[in-house]
Amino acid sequence: MKVCIIALDALEYELVERFYCENLKQREYGKIDVTEFKQHSPTGEPFTPVVWSSFITGKMPNETGITIEPVDSSPGLEKVKRLVFRSDLADRIVDLLSIRRWKLIKKMRRLRHGRFSGARGVKEAWEIGEEYYKKMKLKTIFDSSKNPVVVALPAYKSYAQMAARETHTAVKETWMKFTKGEITGAEFIQKETKLFEKEIDEALVMLEEKWDLFVFYTKIIDYVGHFFAWNTKAMWLFYERADKFIEELGNRIRDDTFILVISDHGMKKNGVHSDHAFYSTNIILGLTKPKITDFYGIIAEKLAAK
Repeated sequence: MKVCIIALDALEYELVERFYCENLKQREYGKIDVTEFKQHSPTGEPFTPVVWSSFITGKMPNETGITIEPVDSSPGLEKVKRLVFRSDLADRIVDLLSIRRWKLIKKMRRLRHGRFSGARGVKEAWEIGEEYYKKMKLKTIFDSSKNPVVVALPAYKSYAQMAARETHTAVKETWMKFTKGEITGAEFIQKETKLFEKEIDEALVMLEEKWDLFVFYTKIIDYVGHFFAWNTKAMWLFYERADKFIEELGNRIRDDTFILVISDHGMKKNGVHSDHAFYSTNIILGLTKPKITDFYGIIAEKLAAK
C-alpha cells in the first residue's frame, strides 16, 4: 500500500475544529499527546526537529539521541519574557502599529524570538540528515519504503529539490524580515499566503512522480501562528488553503493509498507551542490517545501491505 504523509508544522486541533476543516479531518482524527517532549526542548515546549525524529523512528528522544536542553536559563526570567513578549497584548500592539516606525516594537520582536539564545545544538538538530540514523543504527519509516519522495522533513531531509528549496528560503526570509521590523504584519501575511500557495503547487507537481511513500512538510502555519495565532482572520486564510489542499490531494490519489495528515504540535493563542499535536487518516484506525511514536509502526505496516 502507498503512504502519503502531509506534515503541517503547528497545525492546531482546536482551529481545525473551529474553522470546520472537514477535509483536514478525513475519516479519523484527533489529538496526539506530545507533553513528554517539553523536557527535551530549549524553550519548555515541544521542539519541532525533536518531535519529527521520534515520528519517523518510533523512538523517544532519549533513544534517538536528538534532544536540546536549555542552558543558563532562569525559569523565572523565561516566564516573564513569555508573559511580556509572547502575549496577546504584545501581538495586538505590533499588529496595530507600523513596526518600521516604532523602535520599541522592533526590540520586542527580537526579544520575543530570542528563545534559543541559551541553548546549544538547535541548528544542528534542524540539519540532522538521514546519514545520522544510519550511523546510530536507527530504522526510520523510510527504511520500509522502496521509492520514497520527500519534499522535506526536519531532522531527516532538507529541501533537496531546487524549486522547493528556493520557496522555503523565501518563506524563512519573509519571516525574518517581519521579526526585524522590515515589513508590516499585513505584508507578512500577504507574502506568506502566496508562498504557501507556491509550496502546495510544487508538492502537487512532485506528487506525479513514482513513489510508495510521499512526504510533504511545510512550516508556514508555524511561522504565522507564532505572531498571529490570536488573529482569527489571519489563521483562517492558511487553514482554509490547507483544507482545500487535502481535498485536492484526495481527488488525485488512488483509493488504496493511506493518507496521514499530522503535526508536531499545535499553537496556543499567545504563540506558544501547545502540548498536543493533530492527526487524521483516510482509513479508520481506531486510535485512542495516540503518541507520535505510534505512527512509525502504522506506516511500516501499511507500506508492507499488498
